[in-house]
Amino acid sequence: MRTFGMFVCTASLIAGTASAEIYGYQVLGKKLELTRPDQADAVTSVYNYPREDYRPDGTRVGSFDVYATAKADVAYNDNIYATETATESDVITKITPALVAKSDWGRHELVGRVHGELVRYLDNSDEDYENYGVNVSGRLDVKRNSYAFASIGADVKHEDRGSPNAVSAAKEPTEYLESQGQIGYVHAQGRMSMSAFADVTKLDFEDGQTSTGTNIDQDGRDRTEKALTVQVGYEIKPEYEAFVRGTFKNIEYDQTTSQDRNSDASQVVAGLATDLTGKVRGEIYAGYLRQDYSVSSTYKKIAKPTYGANMLWSVDGLTSVSVDANRTVGETTVTGASGYLSTGLNVGVQHELRRNVLLSGNAGYANHDYIGHAITREDDYINAGAEVRYLLNKNYSVGLRYDYTNRDSNQAGADYDRNTIMATLTGSL
Repeated sequence: MRTFGMFVCTASLIAGTASAEIYGYQVLGKKLELTRPDQADAVTSVYNYPREDYRPDGTRVGSFDVYATAKADVAYNDNIYATETATESDVITKITPALVAKSDWGRHELVGRVHGELVRYLDNSDEDYENYGVNVSGRLDVKRNSYAFASIGADVKHEDRGSPNAVSAAKEPTEYLESQGQIGYVHAQGRMSMSAFADVTKLDFEDGQTSTGTNIDQDGRDRTEKALTVQVGYEIKPEYEAFVRGTFKNIEYDQTTSQDRNSDASQVVAGLATDLTGKVRGEIYAGYLRQDYSVSSTYKKIAKPTYGANMLWSVDGLTSVSVDANRTVGETTVTGASGYLSTGLNVGVQHELRRNVLLSGNAGYANHDYIGHAITREDDYINAGAEVRYLLNKNYSVGLRYDYTNRDSNQAGADYDRNTIMATLTGSL
């Protein structure tokens, strides 16, 4: 059976905070599940293939299946501060526990997740941090071909030193609280489909300190982002659907001195979604995006064409390929910039060398073009990685991974290279 009915409820909670997107191929997948369930062979990446001999059993608690996982990473990072010169390396230990409970009802669904992340540096203890969060989501099956869904969650996170918004003078990584709530409705009948999704995200940044104890005020970054996405689709032939999707967003900063950055954004795209049984699933689209700021004399509006793709190809029973491309507007604290236009492409390959030996590789490129009345900053990012994972049994696996990141900026002193080698042990119950 295809799993579109759980796309917000289950997958997003296992990965983290739910995504504020409705994808055309997911709506199409739901329609195919309803109309041709006997042919519904979902397209799945190699890492997610069902392997009964290597899948944890979980624990049954009433009508819920409960899964507990804990991952231990030991990594060597040759540039922990993401600097161009005077780089600092360190050995980093990370412990990541998670507990997921998922209902096993005939209709409707409820999923909950609690997770944490404990990070310790061997030589640079000021970089130590703890992340944690909780998410709950549910699906209400209103009719056979329609349902409502909702989720709510909160996560304590820390900003990566390589972020362009990170304050380099801060003694410790910037901590922030991200709270999010979503509600939506999906209806698919005949050749038509209709979906609507509302999302509210609240970001609250903690103040920092320099090495000399001077306070770094981060309150100017606190904001609330509200978004509404509406999508209408039409199945032009079996397994192919044309769609139009519109997203309308309001961004409001809390602090009076930052409210010049308040903005209204919109994006309208048209695209084609496909769900070829067991082979290819995804969508391609193109359209236009716009972001208008409350004080146009200070911040320049952003108005550009947009485009994207989200594809998963099951080449055969041993290999899968994913392609993700998008263009979005990102919020920034860079002086003189309204925001940045991010255009990116990522390609991933997963391969089953043996039943319990999995290989993966990925490569990506992104361009961040900062928009403003008097700024010409442009950053190019390149990332690549490779991993080998060995499944020991149902409960344990080990892995070895390498990641490379490069930023090439036309702003002096903003370039950096970073190499990370990581060994992982994962336990699941």
